[in-house]
Amino acid sequence: MSSLRTLIFLCLACAIS
Repeated sequence: MSSLRTLIFLCLACAIS
């Protein structure tokens, strides 16, 4: 389930930006 973790990381980065 690496893709799920990557998706969450991307969402987090988008929110921080």
